[in-house]
Amino acid sequence: MTTHGFNGRLTPASLLRTETGVLFLIVFAGLTGLSVFTEQFLVTFNIYVLLYNIALATLVAYGQMVVVATGGFNISLGATGALSVVISAMLMEWYDVPLPVVIAAGLGSGVVMGWINGYLTVKTGIHSFIITLGTASAYTGATMAITNANPFYDIYGGVIKWGQARWGFWPWPATVTVIVVVLLALLFHRMVLGRQILAVGGNEQAAQLTGVPVKRVVVWAHMLSGLLAAIAGFLTMARVEAGAPTIGNDWLLPSFAAIIIGGVVLEGGRIAILGTLLGVTLLGVIGNALAINHVNPFWVTLLQGSLILVAVIVGTAVRSTKPAPLFRSQAATPGEGIE
Repeated sequence: MTTHGFNGRLTPASLLRTETGVLFLIVFAGLTGLSVFTEQFLVTFNIYVLLYNIALATLVAYGQMVVVATGGFNISLGATGALSVVISAMLMEWYDVPLPVVIAAGLGSGVVMGWINGYLTVKTGIHSFIITLGTASAYTGATMAITNANPFYDIYGGVIKWGQARWGFWPWPATVTVIVVVLLALLFHRMVLGRQILAVGGNEQAAQLTGVPVKRVVVWAHMLSGLLAAIAGFLTMARVEAGAPTIGNDWLLPSFAAIIIGGVVLEGGRIAILGTLLGVTLLGVIGNALAINHVNPFWVTLLQGSLILVAVIVGTAVRSTKPAPLFRSQAATPGEGIE
């Protein structure tokens, strides 16, 4: 596969003409407005809370993005995170196993659940939307059976201490998200698997003809999604100081909202690592603004749904009239791209 870089000279003006550039301006304007007109926004603790929320939501959004890149969906994202959390918490409370084993078991269970999603998808030929809708119910049932709908509270003190630790306004767990962003950028820009994921999403038949192991790639994408869901779940458990079976219940809508706002194409073949991060940030800023102004939190859900509709309509219109986007890396398969 060959990669084509930026065609032309990179300038601030050309960058701002992209979808990501416009989204950056919107986020910047929102942050500036809140900083000027809302005194509570720049309080250190509020920035800490905002960054923590963004860090967790970014992991969830990337978990959805890697599956959407193949042309699929992962409806079981929240259920995967919840079950992986419950497994980790159960090992701590019931069996008192060492922390490295707890972490390995929690993350490994997320990978296994992702493998199940991917395997069933390629083996049956049924779209991942239906498969993960079914596995979401199964994983949720397993979570409730283990916990009897009650949280595990005996979380190790080291996990809780780390989950609450911060440098000023920077939460320590957010460093994990930074590492994930870097690794995903390397995966999709430098590694064969990342290219293959985009090739499958861009044109599955063409990818198969060029030698891409389509079924294996789909399974790998789901496994990566399960891993990211498990990481997000573990960090959430450390934050709330409990292995709650309800963790992940509210992940699905924001995971789609962030990637759609960020410029990811639901048909597959294109991702937007920076755009997704900005999409998460925009949703986080909106939620934070409503919270510090004591607005009913149900308006957040309304705004998320509205932003999805606007982003889909505007994104479709823009992509149908503009040339190839800046920093889009395209391989031999049509539709393959990274922003």
